[in-house]
Amino acid sequence: MGRLTNQVAIITGAGGGIGREIAELYAKEGAKVVVADMNMEGAEETVAGITANGGQAIAIKTNVTVEEDIDAMVNAAVETFGSLDILVNNAGIIDNMYAAANVPDDVWDRVLEINTKSVMRTMRKVLPIFEEKKA
Repeated sequence: MGRLTNQVAIITGAGGGIGREIAELYAKEGAKVVVADMNMEGAEETVAGITANGGQAIAIKTNVTVEEDIDAMVNAAVETFGSLDILVNNAGIIDNMYAAANVPDDVWDRVLEINTKSVMRTMRKVLPIFEEKKA
């Protein structure tokens, strides 16, 4: 029995890189994993790796800058696995290594939208679930 047995985890940006590693580790520890990513091919690859090793996972296309996608992601977790216990706000981008004086506003706005605003939006969506579990 793993440390996360019977836990349900959403991991954003889990279609590759660090997010995929987190998803695979959580599944190995017994969590049921929602692999959320804009890149469905990568998300499906992550799910395939998890299920090939005996884990449970689903992929859901999620653009964390779109509130409806966040709602659908959380709803899919609860509808598929019956609950939600863990949220990993892993999705993130960089500014293409612009020098601070040269970062265009549209690039900076996108960085903030994904790296900051989406984190608050996902937390607002899951907090009522987490608070209800404490009762």
